[in-house]
Parts: sequence; structure tokens; C-alpha cells
Amino acid sequence: MLKMNRLTALGLLAAAILCSLVKPFAKSPNILFAISDDQSYPHASAYGCRGIETPGFDRVAKEGVLFHTAISGSPGCSPSRASLLTGRYHWMIEHAGTHASKFDNKYATFPDMLEKAGYWIGYTGKGWGPGNYRDGGFKRNPAGPVFSSKKKSSGIKGVSSTDYAANFDAFLEQRPDGKPFYFWLGGHEPHRVFEKGIGLKKGKKLSDVDVPAFLPDTPEIRGDILDYYVEIEWFDSHLARAMAKLEAIGELENTLVIVTSDNGMAFPRAKANCYEFGVHVPLAIMWPERVKGSRESTDPVSFVDLTATILEAAGVVHPALGKAALAPSGQSLMPLLASGKSGRIELTRTHVYSGRERHSSHRATIIGPTRSAASVRINIFTFETFGLIAGRRVIRRSSTHPENWGRCTVAITISTPARRSRFSSRTAMTPDTSRSFTCRSTSVRARSCSISKRIPTA
Repeated sequence: MLKMNRLTALGLLAAAILCSLVKPFAKSPNILFAISDDQSYPHASAYGCRGIETPGFDRVAKEGVLFHTAISGSPGCSPSRASLLTGRYHWMIEHAGTHASKFDNKYATFPDMLEKAGYWIGYTGKGWGPGNYRDGGFKRNPAGPVFSSKKKSSGIKGVSSTDYAANFDAFLEQRPDGKPFYFWLGGHEPHRVFEKGIGLKKGKKLSDVDVPAFLPDTPEIRGDILDYYVEIEWFDSHLARAMAKLEAIGELENTLVIVTSDNGMAFPRAKANCYEFGVHVPLAIMWPERVKGSRESTDPVSFVDLTATILEAAGVVHPALGKAALAPSGQSLMPLLASGKSGRIELTRTHVYSGRERHSSHRATIIGPTRSAASVRINIFTFETFGLIAGRRVIRRSSTHPENWGRCTVAITISTPARRSRFSSRTAMTPDTSRSFTCRSTSVRARSCSISKRIPTA
């Protein structure tokens, strides 16, 4: 434990030194952060997904970098958004790491930091939520001041009346001269409820749907997915309008545009689950003035990395660097974005983490948290902590791709009772031992279990 604490302290010190050496760009970039609500990878036409057209997202991908291995902070809305806002994993931010709880303002958020650095900031639609940020000491939504007065009817049941793009226009009109801006364009789509049959009404075809293997391949499911696609397209149309506005006023070239979703689609075994379709999300980033376009990356990327990227691009140093209890956890993507390369770009990026605590979307039979680790192959290895059994917790492991269980190892720190405990593979363990074991093991009896590293072996 002492050794781990020393390593953590050294890592934080190194991060603080590196960030202190970061020089801001000659001109601070504008930042447009667009985030949909409940959209899984690969549901955008830039990924080759059939039955859907997302010209806004596709433009960001074409003029910037399209990411294939982006993992959200959590498979649920508010913990994932809180992880993004703070740059810390959801298990590091107390109440904010759960669903529909509170958000403690002792954890610095990047919009507040940008505002203090001179940015004009705001958000529209869905910011952080659901939850009560006032109980945590915030006087406004952690995403920033709200701009949501402009309304527009879509004619589609279940779609928000908030005109995101018009509210962005209003935000720009109120911007003081000479100030760079940050704007959170937060769609409420494609969150359920969907208008049943709207996909077919819009001319979509059941035959154009690729049904995930874990769902029944029936006309009802195909139609439901088409309805979900319609809501994605509605959000994307606002993204396209926002970029067209920036282009018209000559601001797009120096705007860092990031487009993603908070978690996966609202279907069984997706949203609220630490499986691939619950945490694997779309991501595209462009900055025409600084980042070469027409590129793709397979590097694993986490939401905490997006926070670090925004701060570095803006030349802002996190105020809690060096303080383990409050410091950010991510690695900036700026070197990757500036590299001009495609494919696997930064080989040190081998794994990312996600997970969830107990919250309203959790199965009633599970009373503990869930953790997952994702590798460059998008093998999602999930660890679910169940209740106490004979004074010990039972850790069970499940995988999105069982056929790959034997292809990797996961280093896990196990805190066992004073007496010896054993893996199902009969490997003896001693108290507080850290050891790598193959994912083929199906259960571990222990008081606690924390993933410390994901190591691909094949």
C-alpha cells in the first residue's frame, strides 16, 4: 500500500510538472462541446452505420479525427457527465458518481476553470443531470449558465422542444467582444421515449438495421432502433446548424469541436450496464486551425482524457494538480490530435476504465458497484461486487466477448480476510496481494476488488 501511495504521488507530481510547462496557444481556441443523450457506437453514418444519416458528426470526423475506442465515464447519465466535468473517474467524486444524487463543488469543473480564465461560457439542453447540484454547493448547473429559452417544435413525440442551435446563436450574440467561448450543446436525444413508428414514417427501412447480437432480431426491435436513429438525426441537425453558424461568422477555424454521447443506447444490455453498448460511445474531434483532418484513431480514450484535452487547448492548469483527493486523472489528447497520424497512434494508451455505483438503474439483486476495463480491442471486462457472503464479498466477472477471455490478463488488487482465500482456479492468495490472473477465472471471494491495470497478452 505504501508503495502504491508513493507511485500515485510521483504520478501526480509528474503531471503537475508537465502541465506547468504547457504553454497556451497564441490565440485561445473557442470550444464547442456537443453531447447527445444515450447514443452507442457505431450509430453515426461516419462509422458506416446503415439506416442513419449524421452529416454534422460526419463533418467533424472528416475535418478532424474519428475515434473508434471511446469509453464513457459510466453507463448512466449523471455519473458519466460528472466524470467528464471534473476529469475524475466516477468512483473518485463521491455522490456525483451516482445517478440522481448531488454534485459537491469541491471538485473543480472545467467550465468554471474556463470562465475564470476569461472564457464566455454557457450551455443549452441537458447539462449535468439528473441530480441536485445545489445541495453540493453549486449555484448553477455545473455545465455553466443556461441558454435554453429558444424553442422549436420537431413534430416528433419524445423530442425536446429546446432549439439547441438557436440558443447557441443567442449565446454568441451576448458574447463580449474579444472573448473566446466555451459552449456545451447538450441534446436530450436519443433518450427514450421514442415515437413508435417514426422511423418508418420518415422513410427508413427495417432491412437497413444491423441488430446487435444480444437483441432479438424481430420487426419490433428493428422498428424501435429506427425510431432511435431518428432522434440521433434530430440532435445531429442542431450540431450541423451550430457549425454552419461558426463558419458564417469566421469562427470555425479556431474552434475545438468535440462530439460524443454520455453513455450507450437505452436498450437492454446497453445503457446502465457495463457492457460494450453501455459504455462504448461515438467520438469525433476537429480543430481546423491546429488538427489535420481525414484521420481515424483506434486508441482507447476515456472521458477524463477529454477534460484534460480541453484544459490543455485552453492553456488552463487545473487548480488541484498534485492533490490526490481532487486532482484530474486523464491524459490530454492534444499530442495525438497534433500528430497527423492515424490508427494506433499513442502506444502507451492500452486501456481505459468505466463503471457505476448503486443507482436507480441498477439491478435490485446487486447491492454493490460495477467496474469495467476496456482494451484496444474493446473487450469489456466487467467486475460486479455482490453482497457479503460468510463475511466476504463475491466478485464475479463477465465479458462482452467470452471467446476472448483467455487472450488477456487483468491485474487486480484483492483485499482478503486474514485467512487465506482462493480463486476459483485454486490460486492461493494472501491478504492485500496484487497479482495478474487470466480472465478465464469466473469468481473470486474477497472483501474488495479494484482493477489496477489491463495488460493485453495477444
